[in-house]
Amino acid sequence: MVKNKILILENCRQTLVVLRSLVNAGYDTVIGYHDEIRDKFVLSSRYTKETWLHPALNEEEKFIEALTAFLKRRGDIKYIFPVDNAIISLLTRNFDQISSICGILMASPFATEICLDKAKTYDLAHEQNIPLPETSTVRSFTDINTQIGKIGFPFILKPRTSGKSLYGKKCIISHTPDEFKNHFPKWPENHSDLLLQKKVLGFRYNCNFTAINGKIVGYFEAKTLRTEDYDYTGSAVNTVSVRPSNKRKHYCELLTHKLDYTGIGIIQFLVDEEDGTPYFLEFNPRMGGSHALPYYCGVDFPKQAIDVHQYLSGEIASLPQYSKDYRLGIRIHWLFGDITGMLKERRKKEISILQGIGWMFRIIISIFRASHHMTWSWKDPLPTLVLYKQEFLNIVLRRIGFR
Repeated sequence: MVKNKILILENCRQTLVVLRSLVNAGYDTVIGYHDEIRDKFVLSSRYTKETWLHPALNEEEKFIEALTAFLKRRGDIKYIFPVDNAIISLLTRNFDQISSICGILMASPFATEICLDKAKTYDLAHEQNIPLPETSTVRSFTDINTQIGKIGFPFILKPRTSGKSLYGKKCIISHTPDEFKNHFPKWPENHSDLLLQKKVLGFRYNCNFTAINGKIVGYFEAKTLRTEDYDYTGSAVNTVSVRPSNKRKHYCELLTHKLDYTGIGIIQFLVDEEDGTPYFLEFNPRMGGSHALPYYCGVDFPKQAIDVHQYLSGEIASLPQYSKDYRLGIRIHWLFGDITGMLKERRKKEISILQGIGWMFRIIISIFRASHHMTWSWKDPLPTLVLYKQEFLNIVLRRIGFR
C-alpha cells in the first residue's frame, strides 16, 4: 500500500490553515477528532474528506494504543501533522514508538521538551544574551512577596509549562497589591511553581519560521495589535504582517541553532515601547494561532514542514528556495475570538460598560480594515458559520441555566 496521506491531530483555528494548505498542495488528509460537537467546525470543512475518531488526549495510554493500532491497520498514513501543544507534548513522550511507524512533522523530542518548558527557554535565551524581562521562579506566596520587594509593580505571573493556564488566563498581570489579591486569591492547583516577570510595555511580535538543523530557511514576522483579553494577554485577534527585523531574526537563529531545531515554530518577543528592545517571551514548537496570516501573505509553513521532512529523508534532492519577500501591512482579524473575548471580559466584570462599547467600535473598525479573517474563506465558509452557531447555542444555554 502506498503511503500518501497525512493525519492531522488536534483541532483549533490553525487546523483549518493546515488542512486547506495541504489539500491545495495536492495531499490527501485525515482529520483526527475526539468530540464531534467541539470539533465540528473542522469536520464541516469542504476539505475534510476522511476522519478518525480517537480517545481524548488526556487519556494518554488509550490514545497512543489507538493511534498505534490505527497507523498499523491503515498503512497509507505517511505523516502525522500535530497542530497544537497538547498533541505535540504527548507525541514527544511517545516519539520512538510512533515515529517507527510513520513520520511526525515536528521538532525533535529534545527540542520540544525545552520549548514547552518556559523556564528552560528563559535559561536558553539568557545563555545566548537575548534580552529578557527580569524573571524568577516562585513556589509560594513568600517567594512572590520577596520578588515584589525586588522588582515592584506591575508584574506578571505565568505557568511554567506552555499550554497551561492560571484561573482561565495565559498569565495574570498585577499593577497594584489589590489587583494581585483579587486575581490571585490562592495558590492554583496543578502548579508546583510559577514564573514571575517584570512587566514590559510594548507590542507582541510573532516570528514564524521553518528551520533545518538549526538554520532558518523560511521566515515571517507579524505584529499583534489586539488580543482576546483586555490586558493584551491571550490569543491575538488583530494582527498585521511587518517587515522582518534583522535583530529579532538573529535572536531566533541563536535559539534554533542551539537546539539544532528542525521544523516549523514561532518565537515571540515583546518590543519595548520606549527603546525598541525585543524581550524574549516564548518559543512554541508549532504553528501559531494566527498562521492564517503568513499563508495569505504567500508563506506556506505547512507545506514547508513537509518539504523539510522529505529533504532530510532523501525523498527530494534539495529544498525549494523560499522567497524572503511577502506582502507587508496585511491585516487579519479573528472576529469570533474578538466577540467572545469581549463577552467573557464583561461576564467576569473585567471591563466596564464604557470599555465594552469601545471594544465594539474597535471590532467594527477591525472588520473593515482587515484584508482577511482568521477562519473565513469564501471557498470554505461552513467552518466559520458552525463556530458562530455553536457559540450562539452556548449563550442561549447559559441564559436558561443549562451551562
